[in-house]
Amino acid sequence: MKIIVAAFYADIPGRPSRFDEFLTLVLASRRALALTNPRARYVVLTDPPTGELFDRAGVANLPIAETALPLMLKIIDAQRRFVRQTAADLIVLPDIDCLANRALADAIPATVGLAVTHKGPKFRRKINNLAYVRDRELGARFLDRAFAVLEGWPVDTQEWGGDQEAWGAVLGEPRDWRPLGGECFVTPSAPHIHLYPCATHNKPLADSGEIHARRHAVAYFIHLKGPRKQHLAKFMAARFGGGGATDGA
Repeated sequence: MKIIVAAFYADIPGRPSRFDEFLTLVLASRRALALTNPRARYVVLTDPPTGELFDRAGVANLPIAETALPLMLKIIDAQRRFVRQTAADLIVLPDIDCLANRALADAIPATVGLAVTHKGPKFRRKINNLAYVRDRELGARFLDRAFAVLEGWPVDTQEWGGDQEAWGAVLGEPRDWRPLGGECFVTPSAPHIHLYPCATHNKPLADSGEIHARRHAVAYFIHLKGPRKQHLAKFMAARFGGGGATDGA
């Protein structure tokens, strides 16, 4: 099974570079994927200026994003371009701070063309945009719609936070989703788009950085969102053992 994990990172023009900070996450993500899915490929989606930095760091990247676009539009644009041009059995589009935690081959059923994660009832099932794509055309159409939605929103939303809001707008209100069991749902207008809880498909690391073996074992990805990034080395050592967070791969 050909699996490709494609995360996005690009520096924001006119602002100080955060490349070195995020390179550590990229290297850890690449290592985690190599250990949990040895045959999978990891690539960073980016823009040409940041792509040059990744080239110098020896990280596989695809600089297909337009440099001048606001960041959130840039992310969705790069994702939709990538999905259309990439042949794979499963394409996963995580945030840059999401690390593969188990084998991904069975992350979504073969009959599901696209799956997106949500935060569960505590957060009113808000979309947390990690996507699993089997049907590339379905995935590209979904991302096209999200891009079109975000294009019509204010610039400040296009610059920060608007990507997951646009995904949510396309998927509709949670009250309209059809239950599949537990916290799994299907969108009423597209039966091949499923919505899965972050608890199993995009689990946030605890604020303390502790790994709860039973709860974390089922998660396909662990998300070191926001300040949880400070626990990267701790997580990598506890989960994979030995060496530093970025050793290997």
